[in-house]
Amino acid sequence: MKSKFVTFAILFFGIYSQLHSEVFRIYLSDKGPDIFEPGSRLYTETLNSLTQAALDRRAKILSPSEIISIQDAPIYSDYIYAIENAGAKIIHTLKWKNYCIVRADSSLIDELSELPFVNKIESAANKYSLLSLTNNNYSAKGDSLNLHDLIKVDTYDYSKIDYGFSFTQIKLINADKIHKLGIFGDNVNIGFLDSGFDYHKAIAFVNINVVAEYDFINNDEIVKNEDGEHPNQFHHGTLVLSTVAGFDNPRFIGMSPNSAFYLAKTEDIRSEKQIETDNFAAGIEWLESQGVDIINASLGYNQFDSSDSSYTFDELDGNSTIPAIYVNMAAQRGVVFITSVGNGGPGVKTLNSPADADSVLAVGSVQPNGVDVSKFSARGPTSTGKIKPDLTTIGDFVFCVNPSEADVYMPAKGTSVSSPLIAGAVGLMLSAFPELKPYDAKQLLLKSSDRYYTPDNDYGHGIPDLFQAMIDYDIIISPFSTYPSHNFQRIFFKIKSDKPIESAYLYVKFSESSLYFPYPMKKTSIADQFVCDIPLDLAVNSYMDFYLDAESSSKRRRAPYTVDEYFTIQIGDTSYVHNFEHRESPRFVQTASAFLYPNFLHSGTAHSTLNFFVEKEGRYDLRVFDLTGSLYYSHSEGKVLVGINEASIDLTGLAIGAYYIMLSLSGKTEVVPFVIVR
Repeated sequence: MKSKFVTFAILFFGIYSQLHSEVFRIYLSDKGPDIFEPGSRLYTETLNSLTQAALDRRAKILSPSEIISIQDAPIYSDYIYAIENAGAKIIHTLKWKNYCIVRADSSLIDELSELPFVNKIESAANKYSLLSLTNNNYSAKGDSLNLHDLIKVDTYDYSKIDYGFSFTQIKLINADKIHKLGIFGDNVNIGFLDSGFDYHKAIAFVNINVVAEYDFINNDEIVKNEDGEHPNQFHHGTLVLSTVAGFDNPRFIGMSPNSAFYLAKTEDIRSEKQIETDNFAAGIEWLESQGVDIINASLGYNQFDSSDSSYTFDELDGNSTIPAIYVNMAAQRGVVFITSVGNGGPGVKTLNSPADADSVLAVGSVQPNGVDVSKFSARGPTSTGKIKPDLTTIGDFVFCVNPSEADVYMPAKGTSVSSPLIAGAVGLMLSAFPELKPYDAKQLLLKSSDRYYTPDNDYGHGIPDLFQAMIDYDIIISPFSTYPSHNFQRIFFKIKSDKPIESAYLYVKFSESSLYFPYPMKKTSIADQFVCDIPLDLAVNSYMDFYLDAESSSKRRRAPYTVDEYFTIQIGDTSYVHNFEHRESPRFVQTASAFLYPNFLHSGTAHSTLNFFVEKEGRYDLRVFDLTGSLYYSHSEGKVLVGINEASIDLTGLAIGAYYIMLSLSGKTEVVPFVIVR
């Protein structure tokens, strides 16, 4: 009898108006009558709904037979058709938990619940806490507001990258040391769930790579403000995004600016409706299907409007609320999920959901001194006694773009800006180590944190040390840089390990060959830099493939990491990794075989480096004279390798004046002048 009622219901329900419509969740009994198995129509449709990036990410954590499941199958279209024809408006369909969000007249609900494929129908209001902002705007670099004084600065050279306002938030977790290796989040996809985004105004977003965006409030592709929305709708998400994606050297550097970004607008700040948790869930499904590696949600849910019940503390158990359930399901598919713990502190048990989720990295806030926990930072534990937050970083006086200005930066406070800093840090980790699974990435950060052995519900495990986490895991290999010179193509990397690198080889295959030939890489005078000069006499056409194999006494790593991948360049390409200094990439003109850079040196300089070409293995001799012919320094090597080589020149004791280096190599002598200035 129930099945016969469906056709009648479709005709009858359609006459109801929606003048007094409400929002409901309709939970469905199944995914329809189609068989779900490899080769079936439903299986193929499900597979095609995911990008290749999503499938590849899932493959890191799931076996081939588990890459997709019936959970991933779309909601059966005939069910949607029946609900719509009954007079309800579909807002979202959520495949993982097989339910849809509808707007309907409440008088329809009893009849809709009688449909044979409906399990149950329930109503839904969430409370969204905005990020706190100061009233200060800063448009000039100045002295970075003396933020350098808050943290002891090491000896790293910032002449190429100046963090400006963002110095403290980058330095506190030692992300600057990863940037120094040329790693800025390349080849990583980061998703954001937030109130909206406008990345078209600020200078810091000029080069941002936004791949996809969707508005789950209005169901369109406009994530900035639309007509009728609160004037500040886009502010929160724009601030959050800038801490990761912004780049305005020398005033502001985001944590992982070279990543690709996917933006989901889910929070409507005009109201506190429960549907926003469903927007959140729908946003997660979409971001996951797009192939994001990381999702940041600077959002939290706890209190609902007076017409509905708030979450009880017992429900904050890690796997009961809609946000927590969906966060965990995303993690099961290989996504690293980071969220703010909330701004309800300092009391205990003040965390929001999904900070309680079992698989999430919930982030709390400390002050800029890196010692004192912020008063507003919410505390755990969860209802099961699990410590929250998981870790902390600066959330007080975090600099962001001013969402309404092109060239202004402003400080903000809240765990909303702590969370994306950690999301960006994970972006750097995955850029260097794409094989990392969510649990492994989380554990690496936790183990590097300063309170790992004494966690509590104020700090969690404390402040992570990103550099230490990465160097403990494996050899860190930068992206490569390359340029042509003479009959060589120079390729160089930075390679960093916890123990000295014992060997590094490039394996090179020219286009017409089927074999990879090994070429040893040479350590240069630049910290952690290794170079290889590939002779081009074997090149038949313009392309070559290569990979790097680096080994220390305890570790060995290949780049690219996957054995069937390799780098490809066109012979003659010139490409430099961001943050590598000019002196780290000497360029030769075709008429020169040696040069000193720089060749104007300040008095008191102890050493400089002569770069020179070697066309065939042999001996070199160099001597340094002044203009009167007096010899000041000499050095010889019995055997040097083919390619670009370096020789350190001792300048100790040289007075102001003009000098020249006489280099004898392969039966030829070249003179390289230089000047010592005051």
